Amino acid sequence: LEEAAIKLPATTLLWHYRSRHEDLIAFSNKSLYGDNLVTFPANNEFEKDTGVDFVYDENGVYEGKGINTSEAKLCAKLVEEHINTHPDRSLGVIAFSKRQETAIENEIQKLRKRHEEYEWFFNEQKDDEFFVKNLENVQGDERDTIILSVGYGKTAEQKAENKQMYMRFGPLGQLGGERRLNVAITRAKHNLKIISSIKYSDMGETNSEGVKLLKEYLKYAETSDYYFTAAETQVINDSLVDDIGKYIVEQGFKIHKNFGCSGKGIDIAVEHTDFTGKFMAAIEVDGKNYKSSKTAKDRERLRKSVLTGMGWNVYRIWSTGWIMNPELEKHNLLEFLKNCITINNSVTENKSETEQFEEKEEYFDTLPQQLIEDNPEAKYNPYGFSYLGIVSENERVVKIPMEGAKQRSIETIPEWELDMVVKAVMTNVYGILQDDLMKAVCKALKYSRTTDKMKKYVSKSIERLINNGKLMLTSEGKVKRADV
Repeated sequence: LEEAAIKLPATTLLWHYRSRHEDLIAFSNKSLYGDNLVTFPANNEFEKDTGVDFVYDENGVYEGKGINTSEAKLCAKLVEEHINTHPDRSLGVIAFSKRQETAIENEIQKLRKRHEEYEWFFNEQKDDEFFVKNLENVQGDERDTIILSVGYGKTAEQKAENKQMYMRFGPLGQLGGERRLNVAITRAKHNLKIISSIKYSDMGETNSEGVKLLKEYLKYAETSDYYFTAAETQVINDSLVDDIGKYIVEQGFKIHKNFGCSGKGIDIAVEHTDFTGKFMAAIEVDGKNYKSSKTAKDRERLRKSVLTGMGWNVYRIWSTGWIMNPELEKHNLLEFLKNCITINNSVTENKSETEQFEEKEEYFDTLPQQLIEDNPEAKYNPYGFSYLGIVSENERVVKIPMEGAKQRSIETIPEWELDMVVKAVMTNVYGILQDDLMKAVCKALKYSRTTDKMKKYVSKSIERLINNGKLMLTSEGKVKRADV
């Protein structure tokens, strides 16, 4: 790539889709990409095990040659916690050195010997199998959760005598170290846990760009220093946003304008009335943000698709309608917000997605028998959305496209939503071959055909439900409900 860059022109891809929480890309966007990336905020800023977590190993000491045994053991401990709390999330571990990678692998092997029941999680045949790698060979990998072990730090002597540490960080201190670090800290989709035996204040001065960047990142991870928020980006003065925002506040809601870290934040993010830090709606207008998008695809399809996939309830207000018929527009907006309180996809405060579902055991009985409502004016589609929905007892919505509406790509459908469809299909089925079940799920979601890519995602959903004890696989190779 470096040689090709000498001869060939470079084009930067500006839309960032991987991170399901903006904390995961905000640092790199500001420090390395000049705030040019278009990123998308999460609708739950404070949910546990999302974004960036700093894990300080107060007992960790650098033993030389890139090894920190205490951090390696802590990595194994966090892997075990991950298996027990987020078994449906993929996981990878990254070390700063090859020797630390080996030390972590040794601790993982000890964990596996102690707990043979975890072997299913380490299955190497999975598309997103568990891995342990180092800075030099992790390029191109991504997982739901990443555990990153710094390893380098103070020696036992330096720690005991409160001496300055050596500013040696292996590959990170070499030419291009900042690029290696950037790759490592942007591999996570949901959560990055950075384990370190040092704090940013322990680090001295250095000429290495990679080490300088590490010090800045540790400060960011430790202090949640959100110097990337929209408040520090150029504020877009938009009278339409101000007018709509004023009306929403007058109705008793709390809002954030231009919400997000990138320059193209959500025009108006509306906080949930019951859960602090939870946002229930994204209000988008055709104001200055809208006009700054270069293509109709960006404005009308791509942005909404990404936000919806991240759990936002998106509502568009057109300036002509707001000006010509403000009372009707205000009425429709208020009804939408009230509806969001009821059917908001969501997450109980401070609880993970897995924890919420575990509170309700009888999923099959609570799901409706009829997947598709025939009435376009159904209760859960009062605003002419391009889908009909089924709603479970815990108020999560599966989005079923109406006739003629454009279908979502299978990879944009949240895992919990696919799981709900699988369980709904299984409601009236005693046993079914996995291939037939995958076809039935795709048909329920209104896909006209079942592709290999669709089978891949539905197969993962079936595997999750089997691992969580909701479904089981018979000796005849059929999938059946575990409660019958």
